[in-house]
Amino acid sequence: MDTVFNLAAITKRFAENVALDGVDLTLRAGSVHGVLGENGAGKTTLMRIAAGLVRPDAGTVTIEGRPLPAGSPAEAARAGLAMVHQHFMLVPTLTVAENFLIGRREWGQVVSRRRVAARVTELGGRTGLDVDPAARVV
Repeated sequence: MDTVFNLAAITKRFAENVALDGVDLTLRAGSVHGVLGENGAGKTTLMRIAAGLVRPDAGTVTIEGRPLPAGSPAEAARAGLAMVHQHFMLVPTLTVAENFLIGRREWGQVVSRRRVAARVTELGGRTGLDVDPAARVV
């Protein structure tokens, strides 16, 4: 399988606290991964680095072999990488497609509902979920 995402020798410190020390993570096409660990183990810090939200003190992040600039969430988003936070909230009065748009650069712009619905359906299909973009979130 081809490597689609790679974190190599990632190190991050917060003052005297070493959150990550030389962490490696390789994701291959078609694979599913989980990041597990105790509170304070560095899971969120690692994912925030992967999504470009935090700069590592050392190490590299690559997507399909191309380096991702450290601390660049816009570049990460352009490369198709995003982070779903562990305490996310959906807006129950909006549809699945409308919730999908929250936080994306299309929000607040005129966007084709058909295009957004197609994208939500495509993403659902890629994960094996049958998603109705017009359904209300409850």
